[in-house]
Amino acid sequence: MSRLGKGDERGQSTLAALLASGMQTPEVAARVTLALALVLDELHRAGRAHGDLSPATILVEPASDDAFLADAGPRSGADGRGPVRESSLAYAAPERTRRTSRGFDGRADLYSLGAILYEMLTGAPPFVSADPLALAHAHLARVPVPAHERDAAVPRVLSDITQKLLAKAPAARYQTGRALALDLERFLREGPVAAPFPLGTRDGPDDRRIWDKTFGREAEARAIAACARRAMAGAPELVLVVGPAGSGKSTLVAEAREQIIHQGGLFVATKPKEGAAPRAPLAEVVTALARRALAEPEARLDAIRARLLEALDGQGALLEDLASVVALVLGPSPSLPDLGAAEARRRVGRAVCLFLRVFCEHWPLVAVFFDDLDHADADTLAILADVLADEGLSRLLVLGAAHEEDTAPARPLGAFLESITSRGVSLQKIVLGPLEPEDVGRIIADVLSVAEHEVAALARLLHRKARGNPFLVLHVLDALFSEGLVDRDPTTNAVCWDERRILDVPIPDDAARFVADRLSKLSPRARRVLAAAAVLGQGFEQDKLLPILGAPEADLSEPLAEAIDLGMIVPGTGTYHFVHEKVREAARALLEEDARARVHLAIGRGMRAETGAEGDRLFEIAHHFREGASLLDDGDERLSVAHLLFDAGRKAQSQAAFRVAVDFYDASAALLSASALATDPAFALVLFSSWAECVYIEGHAERAEALFSEALSHARTPLERARVHGQRLALQVSRGRYMDAIAAGREGLSELGVLLPERGAEAASLPAALADIARLVGGRTPVDLARAPRIADPRVVTQLDLLTALVPPTYIADQALYLVVIVRLVAACVEHGHADVASYAYASYALMLAMILGDGPASRAFFDLAVLLEDRIENPALRGRTSWTLGACSTPFLPVRRALPFVERALVHSLRMGDVPYVSYSLYLGVALRYWAGEPIASVREAWAKATVILPDVRDPLATYTLAAFGRMLAALEGRTRAPASFDGETFDDTSFVATIERNFGFAACMHHALRTQLCLFHGDLDGALVWAERTEGQMAAGMWLYLETFATFLVALTFAVRLAGADEAERARLKERLAPYHAKLGAWLGLFPDNCLPLHRLISAEIHAADGHHGEARELYDEAIESSRTSGFVHHEALASERAAHYYASRGRHELSRPYLEAAMRAYARWGATAKVRDLEARHPDVFGGTSSGQGGSGRADKPARVTDRPSRGGRSLDAMAIVRAAQAIAGEMDLDRLLERLLRTVLEVAGADRAVLVLAREGELFIGASLTVDGAEVGAMRPLAGASGVAPSVVQYVARTRSPVVMGRGAAGTPFEADPHLGLAAPRSFLGLPLVHRDALSGVLYLENRLVEDAFSEDRVELLSLLASQAAIALENALLLADVRRRTDDLARANDGLQAELLRRAKAEAERASFEQAMIEMQRARLAELSAPLVPITDKVMVIPLIGAMDAGRAEDLLRVALEGASKRPLRALIIDITGVRVVDTHVASRLLDTVRAVELLGAEVVITGIRGDVAQALVKLDIDFGAKVPTRSTLQAGIAYALSRCRR
Repeated sequence: MSRLGKGDERGQSTLAALLASGMQTPEVAARVTLALALVLDELHRAGRAHGDLSPATILVEPASDDAFLADAGPRSGADGRGPVRESSLAYAAPERTRRTSRGFDGRADLYSLGAILYEMLTGAPPFVSADPLALAHAHLARVPVPAHERDAAVPRVLSDITQKLLAKAPAARYQTGRALALDLERFLREGPVAAPFPLGTRDGPDDRRIWDKTFGREAEARAIAACARRAMAGAPELVLVVGPAGSGKSTLVAEAREQIIHQGGLFVATKPKEGAAPRAPLAEVVTALARRALAEPEARLDAIRARLLEALDGQGALLEDLASVVALVLGPSPSLPDLGAAEARRRVGRAVCLFLRVFCEHWPLVAVFFDDLDHADADTLAILADVLADEGLSRLLVLGAAHEEDTAPARPLGAFLESITSRGVSLQKIVLGPLEPEDVGRIIADVLSVAEHEVAALARLLHRKARGNPFLVLHVLDALFSEGLVDRDPTTNAVCWDERRILDVPIPDDAARFVADRLSKLSPRARRVLAAAAVLGQGFEQDKLLPILGAPEADLSEPLAEAIDLGMIVPGTGTYHFVHEKVREAARALLEEDARARVHLAIGRGMRAETGAEGDRLFEIAHHFREGASLLDDGDERLSVAHLLFDAGRKAQSQAAFRVAVDFYDASAALLSASALATDPAFALVLFSSWAECVYIEGHAERAEALFSEALSHARTPLERARVHGQRLALQVSRGRYMDAIAAGREGLSELGVLLPERGAEAASLPAALADIARLVGGRTPVDLARAPRIADPRVVTQLDLLTALVPPTYIADQALYLVVIVRLVAACVEHGHADVASYAYASYALMLAMILGDGPASRAFFDLAVLLEDRIENPALRGRTSWTLGACSTPFLPVRRALPFVERALVHSLRMGDVPYVSYSLYLGVALRYWAGEPIASVREAWAKATVILPDVRDPLATYTLAAFGRMLAALEGRTRAPASFDGETFDDTSFVATIERNFGFAACMHHALRTQLCLFHGDLDGALVWAERTEGQMAAGMWLYLETFATFLVALTFAVRLAGADEAERARLKERLAPYHAKLGAWLGLFPDNCLPLHRLISAEIHAADGHHGEARELYDEAIESSRTSGFVHHEALASERAAHYYASRGRHELSRPYLEAAMRAYARWGATAKVRDLEARHPDVFGGTSSGQGGSGRADKPARVTDRPSRGGRSLDAMAIVRAAQAIAGEMDLDRLLERLLRTVLEVAGADRAVLVLAREGELFIGASLTVDGAEVGAMRPLAGASGVAPSVVQYVARTRSPVVMGRGAAGTPFEADPHLGLAAPRSFLGLPLVHRDALSGVLYLENRLVEDAFSEDRVELLSLLASQAAIALENALLLADVRRRTDDLARANDGLQAELLRRAKAEAERASFEQAMIEMQRARLAELSAPLVPITDKVMVIPLIGAMDAGRAEDLLRVALEGASKRPLRALIIDITGVRVVDTHVASRLLDTVRAVELLGAEVVITGIRGDVAQALVKLDIDFGAKVPTRSTLQAGIAYALSRCRR
């Protein structure tokens, strides 16, 4: 007989009625529960769950203890939305309370059965409450008291079974009724005294399709763990797990997640979703990380926030657009201006990189998992590539899952993988193949909770059928269970199967076909429901599915339950999820195209109807409408949807997701008829122009031009048409199509009535245009022009925008037109007023006036005006561009070094805005300016290194090649190339490099060739210099007007000039002809800013005069070149000029004059840091730099001290290496300033062989004697100024401090620049030495040494050693000075703190005294007031008066009673008069207090008289029904009262 239904009417009663009669014995309870377990097992096997099990729904046959269910309940997996009856709530599983996120299945019935068993054993359910909410909470959160603790008669085994049934988590309960029945049968066999035994050993889950473990993937798991360890210690890594659908890719990564989190790391997972916003996977990652930060303690969150704000530097709005939760971490961020397409994309990528950097800094590892990476959108992949290649990122592990076929190079993911590996990203590819039979056996044993050997044969069968695919293994197993080919023995619960029939079952060989085959087993209704659900997404809500299908709720339960039974979906509370993406794809494929469009349209309409949905879910709604647009037939709805799709396109475009924007614009336009467009031309204009812009950016120029033409046809005014042409111009420039850009600019300007001259007529138009500017300027100064009002006319603003956009393409492709554009731009600004572009325009115009027209005063005035306007720019996007332009244009007006602040500001602004082109321009110009200014090579290399760190983010080829040229020049100067005058190296081939840059990058080629020319000149390779100079000439147009032109002009001219001396007449004439224009150009520029051009012009002039035999002029010009180079800080030009002067004197046989210049050249090269050139000079002039003292310390020119040696050490040829180490440790290890000074001087004195050492310190621009030491002792004390100090030569110290060059003298001061020094004249040392102490390019001090006994005491070896020690000493000195300053400040603070504490104590004491005095005054006043509140006035010894004035309150009433009683008790009082004349209000309260006083005084034997009762008071007393007259004598006045009292006393 089936136990489902209502039984067979043989005397059954409900279990509720049976329980009402009392508790059941444990044996009866066990037998009833056993019967119910078998009933439920049968029900669950039929795919149903009861869901409302309680004693009232159970029928029991008392005679046999058999049990039945009153009804069968709903299908398994129902979402549990039906209300639980209140009578059943005491037995409801947690998931049935509707407070969890999952649906219920048969295990909920087993929980209810546990609660029923508990009541049978103890007399009450596990939780009892009259409050339904409290009862539901108990099921969710409270652990029931074990039954055997509540009633000791309950056997422990039965109590344990009950507790297992009542587990909160379904997975912790019994999974099947069969397993429960087996344990109950064992208990009944062994009886109540049965010892506890393991429960559920033969249990197994009903759901065999969802499984979250991996077997057979141990090697792959170890590989991921190894990648995680490497990522923790180094650069980002990408781990790509590939394999067919169902191979366990996501599950493998999920297991790695546990290890990463266990190690303190962060793990974030994301998955592309159809119809989601652009870059949705990245948005999910940023959102998850931001939320994690918000969950951190306040102090840690503050640290993360501060670091994010610092790193993002104002770019937080980019991330807020991506993930709004970022605003909660950062706070409000300012909006950012629009940029070009490529810049906008890169700006977002840069912001994501910076965001991730901060999280990687705060966690040991950040792991991000991109499931289905092969489905990620192009922008997500592009930004992910930037993230992985970011050299500033570490401790980042990116994991991806994809199908093997999608990694082919022709696929987007394959192209992505190729691009990142080419950028040096570490890629670990893990391929998941089929499992081995043993691994399949482990899976089956684990899923079914049996031993592996029991199912080994079944595992081999399934391995063959499923081909080792884990997904297929599980679903084939489930299918075999469903068809009865695999089952469990009802008695033993053992797994059994029919091998022959299983072998005959056809199984498709991949997951997709298997799923399609399984879906075909569903009913047509269930397939339709599941197909519509698949369109909703991987997860879907039943409520959302109902309106799509148009079916009542009851009609969906059957088809959904059917899909659950088949293992295609799993339920939650009102929600369902497909068990695998392949299942969803197969379900969606069941829909024909029209049916799918209809579902999409229904979804879109439903979502749009939700309030606020268009803002939050715009892309998703637009996606569904786009897919269903073909079915729209209502005109108004078509127009409305077209606008919706347009809005989605605009939003995608604003996020630089141009491909997505194009798709939405396409769909929007397809819904619009010609008449609809004609009725709204403003919308049509914006649609077509935006559409065209995105199409162009995506690389479809011809289609974009057609769309622009359509946009122009809808433009109604010239201004609108001009703006469309402006869009075309900007896009053409971004693609490098400069002539097309110029054409677009011409068309736009012509719409505004501004006509540019035709090609060839530009020069003729310039004079009139320049005259117009002069006329418009009039007599106004730069300050006057800067005060002009801001331009508001939109036509003028658009004109300026077009002219500004024309500057780059005309500069590159039509320089004659470039001049016209600059002039027109300036004229518009001067005529119409101030605009953001004005500073940029005036700077460019100033450069043009200076470099072409040679108009120094006018050019300087306009440059000054440009600088004035720099700070007034309102558009942040223009700040970086303007600052860069000022820096690039400044060299005719400012020293080269002073251009650097402009370029540094440009870099900061451009990075902040994400303006990639100007970031790249700023990077290479910053390095170039430092090099051109003659900064130490170490400083240039530091700037170059910083630039190359940013360079990968920029990915600008011009910047890359230009900086590469500088990198090779620096390497050559430092001796790290194959040959001194070569750029070639182990990984650098200059020939192929040149071939690349000469084709496409003229600026980089000009820079490279000029540097190669200079390098050849440095090393005396005049033939090589000529080759590179001629190649430089061919590229000079690319550097027109910039300082590169000056630099290249100088080097080309110098190359021709140095060859004059050895040339024959014909060659000399040819060289002079080629040289003349360059020399003349330098001469013309000399009048603009001589500091930058004078050294260059003088050196070339010296070479020309030397070749012509004009020796007097040549000598003067060489010296002028050297001196002006030194004055301007051009150490590299100083070195070359000194070397050329030495060559000149040597060529004339004047070696005694050549030597000082050669030594000066050596010093300058060494100061610059050109170590290769230093070695070259040593090798070519061993007679001068051979390492032995010449003994001619005073020879040479008087302003060039002999033997200044600051070259790097050549190994300390005569020094003990251990002495160097000990000395350096002694210096570097000391932090106390006084001890450091003494140890430093003592070490130096011993090493140098001096008899006197003085350390001079540089503090705030002045020099002070810090310490001195002689062989007799040290003097360390308070610092004293150098001026007027004894024991030191101030002239030597000052010279060393100013030049930062050592001075070494070995034959006294005579004949040297220092011979007039008073100290040297008085002390007459035989040898003296001055050595600069320099740290980080700043002077720390000067070391001064003397030896009064020995000439040439300070050999070159000793100077080299001391130079080494000086570098260590400078560092230690800076640290010690800093520490001393910190200690001084600390002492000052301590003293101030002590004084403050003393003052606080004094004030506290004074405050206490004041408070005590104040309290005493208050008490005294209170006593006085108390006396005045009820004064006792004696009339006679026996009569007294108490006059009352004012209001009566509780305090005054107490005072009245106290005074009256004291008067009556201390005197022979016969009468007491209480006068109330001054009491304004007499109410019940006042009257009752007076009566209380009367009664108390009368008890002491005195009579009380009340006086002063006014008429209004009497009237009030009558109204209050108070009669004084009956109780106490009253009189109207005090006089009457006194008379009455006296008369009474006389009786």
